[in-house]
Amino acid sequence: MGDKLNGWQRWKILVSLKAPIHEAALRLQSFPWDSETELATLTRMDGQRVLTQLVEGAITADACSKWATPLKDETIWGWNPAASSS
Repeated sequence: MGDKLNGWQRWKILVSLKAPIHEAALRLQSFPWDSETELATLTRMDGQRVLTQLVEGAITADACSKWATPLKDETIWGWNPAASSS
């Protein structure tokens, strides 16, 4: 499952909800995290997307937690609050 994906691709899949959260989280668990650079950028739109799905019932609170848990290590992702799109 996605073993040819690089770190950036794995993060982008999780952050943008391009795959079921549990699958994206599994992809991240199998990746060695020793990068000196940002692997992905988290935008306001990304946060809004997951919270909207939670409120609408499209994802569970557990799935939302699984989405957010990898984001705790802020040294491997960039935060761009200004980046958003309609």
